[in-house]
Amino acid sequence: MQLQLMNKNLILNTIQKEYRNKGIITLFIFTIMFILAGYGLALAAKEFVIESNLDSFISNTSQGIILNFVAFATNIVTIIISISSVKSDLQSGLINQLLTLPLSRFSYLISRIFGSWLLSLSFYIVSSVFGILLLLMSGNVNFDFLSYLLSIVFMALQILGMTVMGTVFSLYINKIGSFLFTMFFFVFSKVAYHSITYEGLSFDNFGIFKFLKYFVHFLTPRVGELAHVSTMVIDGSELPLKEISFTTIHFLCLTVVWIFISKLIFEKREF
Repeated sequence: MQLQLMNKNLILNTIQKEYRNKGIITLFIFTIMFILAGYGLALAAKEFVIESNLDSFISNTSQGIILNFVAFATNIVTIIISISSVKSDLQSGLINQLLTLPLSRFSYLISRIFGSWLLSLSFYIVSSVFGILLLLMSGNVNFDFLSYLLSIVFMALQILGMTVMGTVFSLYINKIGSFLFTMFFFVFSKVAYHSITYEGLSFDNFGIFKFLKYFVHFLTPRVGELAHVSTMVIDGSELPLKEISFTTIHFLCLTVVWIFISKLIFEKREF
């Protein structure tokens, strides 16, 4: 019998299992509270500056702050979900039962990754839509729907890269270690991108920092650069299309490579 690349039931199981995670619930509640606070501040500020024609500026600034905070919260949620979806199966022994089904190890892994990605992306969309609707209710917000859709696209790619890397780390590292490694990878990816952008490539005084910088930037999915692009879209900045096209192609190729690496690691692991 031919096995499918992804198992629909396992994808749904991943979503059902992880959305009850207490850490995710707490972050979602905190995000909604932050959005409501931002909405309240926008309304309060609007009352003071409406006579100076600054109300539109205040509302649009609030929009950027809220969407950037939602993106930040989504990054944390993505890390939590990515390190938990497979690790919890390994720790509970459920993996042994799942692999007795007509399900290949690779199909299991891809299904868990895809389910984690869907849930993390849903967190971003639901939270950001809630914030945008509140701001639209306040009036005087020049909302660019196409830019928002574009931000979702780049956020989706960023989430996918972090999900894949978090899953790779979780195969052999405990949850706390996996969280720290994935967080370090995300932050260092941003540091590497900005460092190379402003300083260029240089092999003088080549040490551990430069080795890690070039390794993360060239040999892993560029989640740091995609995060920067998402911020540019949210802030309404002009996008360098040629650079973004290359980054997207590089990201997709390296994501496939790291999925293949996770497949090799997972297939050799004994349970």
